[in-house]
Amino acid sequence: LASAVSGGQSPRARKAAVPSWGITDKKCQLCHLEVGTLEHRFRCEATRPAGGWPHPPQQALLMLDIIGKARRRILQTRALLVLRLPRPPLSRAEWFTWLKEPPVCTDISMDQC
Repeated sequence: LASAVSGGQSPRARKAAVPSWGITDKKCQLCHLEVGTLEHRFRCEATRPAGGWPHPPQQALLMLDIIGKARRRILQTRALLVLRLPRPPLSRAEWFTWLKEPPVCTDISMDQC
């Protein structure tokens, strides 16, 4: 059940679309009421919490409108969101110091590294 809710398994409609798998029933295998799609997982009576899923915070609503329908769907069904954001200016004052020096590898196979 947890993997079905988190999108860890292919939805039933997707599995039924592959003829060689021999799946003919496209209905959700938890509620048997609707076609098992990614979107259905959030409406399914078998997986929806008693009080329903929490709504996005008020601060997030503007961004959800800006990203558009396709990205909003991927965010809801797969918990993935890719955005292009401006990077901060480079700072030449920062530095990196090893806590432990990396090994020096002379072996071509890198087995000992």
